[in-house]
Amino acid sequence: MNTADSTEGWLNAVAAGDDAALDRAARMYEPVLRMMVRRHLPRGLWAKFDSADIVQSVWGQLLVGFREGRWRFSRRGSA
Repeated sequence: MNTADSTEGWLNAVAAGDDAALDRAARMYEPVLRMMVRRHLPRGLWAKFDSADIVQSVWGQLLVGFREGRWRFSRRGSA
């Protein structure tokens, strides 16, 4: 990625349409996000829903929101 390695830098790059930044973020966070999905998804639903599909769906919505300017974060850790 050609921007700063800060979270703000890559979020801005993703919002600006930088596909390399998006790929980097997806590879970096997908394993953790899949684990979180599995942890919160009731065991009885594991056979019906793939955690990768859920994460991919959320990434898609997140990407649309960033690129349309619907979501911005003022600073790390802000409420």
